[in-house]
Amino acid sequence: MKRLLAGLCVATAACSTLYAPPAALVNEIAPTGHLRAALASNDTVSRDVARQLARHLQVPLAATTFGASFDVAFALPEAARAAQLDFTEPYLVVDGRPRVIALPRGRPQAGEYLRDFVEELKSTGFVAQSIERRGMQARASVPK
Repeated sequence: MKRLLAGLCVATAACSTLYAPPAALVNEIAPTGHLRAALASNDTVSRDVARQLARHLQVPLAATTFGASFDVAFALPEAARAAQLDFTEPYLVVDGRPRVIALPRGRPQAGEYLRDFVEELKSTGFVAQSIERRGMQARASVPK
């Protein structure tokens, strides 16, 4: 998959972004046509990451709470959630606690895309730039 992304990157001259995913994949991640993202109200870096994901998917962002229906959640990787959700690797650590993108189990292609998305954001410096822009350097970092 990463080789495919690299080839598409060169072909489209958009090397700092992931490819525009196929409609079937967008539908798997955001079946309502909007990316319903569960976000903590005080986590501005995760909100930036959610906006960037919506841009990549070319759908509007619909921020929601953890109690509402969501397509992805920007959350802590808690064991209680692991029975129902798959997690990406952490993209952010705030106050010593990792943040991941979580999605309902049973979406393997969506999970692969989100894992690549997280790695892309970390490697391009997107998350680090968001931390700096939001003035969170004392509390937040990008995991290795």
